[in-house]
Amino acid sequence: MTSSLGRRRTTLRDAGDEKSMRTRAALIGAYQTAAAANVDAPPSVTWLCTDAQVGRSTFYTHFASVEELAMATVTAGFEKLSLGDVGRRMARTDERRRIAADGLAEMFALLQQSKGVLEFAIRTGSRSAVHDLFAREFAKYIHGTVAVEFPHLTPAQVDIATEYVSAGTAHVALTWLESDFSATQSDLIGLLLDLLPARLTANERAEAE
Repeated sequence: MTSSLGRRRTTLRDAGDEKSMRTRAALIGAYQTAAAANVDAPPSVTWLCTDAQVGRSTFYTHFASVEELAMATVTAGFEKLSLGDVGRRMARTDERRRIAADGLAEMFALLQQSKGVLEFAIRTGSRSAVHDLFAREFAKYIHGTVAVEFPHLTPAQVDIATEYVSAGTAHVALTWLESDFSATQSDLIGLLLDLLPARLTANERAEAE
């Protein structure tokens, strides 16, 4: 069950009010500073709050833990990507496969930009926890895409489909970024396009056949 504080964090993240956005940006900037320092321990909440010039209560209003802040830092550009993907799918001006391919390419580009932060989070924490948190964070940004392409599903079913798509895609993306796969980015995108549900990747004519 989601706590009242957890619901408030979600509300603040989605509200887009200027003060909340500034606070999140300051905390994300603080985590980036810690990652750039290349230390061997994760930054404490106290250190992050001092660097961001916010109080501890403000930190916990926005993030449940330092690890959650780390994933928010890694996925800082995903909201814009998500809005663009949903907009293109609703407009139906491009084929689904092209939209999906472009979205995956943008995701990989953003992850490449955040590779140092991601490596820092893994080195100073738990690899499995980072993967799980990233999948959870990634799910927030593909929820709209799944809802648009599966309009017949109930909200609960959309949540299940989103978790299913997010878990596999996020794990593969992070594993590739850690160089555990020898595939090129282009090859990996092609593989994901073939594995993801057809409603997300297949051109409508092909889906009907």
